[in-house]
Amino acid sequence: LLHGPALAGLGVVGAFVTPVLVSSGKPDYWALYIYLAVVTAASFGLARIRLWRWLAVTTIAFAVLWIFPGLDAEELQVAPHAFHVIAGFVLAALLVVCGFMFGPTIEDGEIEPVSSSSLGAYLFGAMLIVLSSAHADLALIAFALLVGATLFVAWRAPAATGALGAAA
Repeated sequence: LLHGPALAGLGVVGAFVTPVLVSSGKPDYWALYIYLAVVTAASFGLARIRLWRWLAVTTIAFAVLWIFPGLDAEELQVAPHAFHVIAGFVLAALLVVCGFMFGPTIEDGEIEPVSSSSLGAYLFGAMLIVLSSAHADLALIAFALLVGATLFVAWRAPAATGALGAAA
């Protein structure tokens, strides 16, 4: 128990920094984002079991930072980027949002900042993909799906209603 939080933090930071240390001639965004989905799921799961908000916030911050690589490429690969934000959004909705699916419990009617900001962060990432891709169809579809999903999650879990400000 003494070293648990420190080791969890070190593990999450190490897992998110590891792809920087791997070199390749041509970046493979599918491999990167599938790896990050597994890391995010494990981290959100641990954050949920231990009720460590800081771990969920750290995971969200690193996951959103990983949206930026490749956005400035001449030929933006929209599909893997869209997968990354959708997978992160779904994992956050399932494991981080209070009062929704497997998220922690909260008193009725209370807005919880981590719940709202987790959804808002992935909406922000989807918006960046839309803007960087010059409004590609797939990017717009992914963004519209996430906006609709945000409305649904906020309807079912009042703790996430703060994310509606990000969707507007």
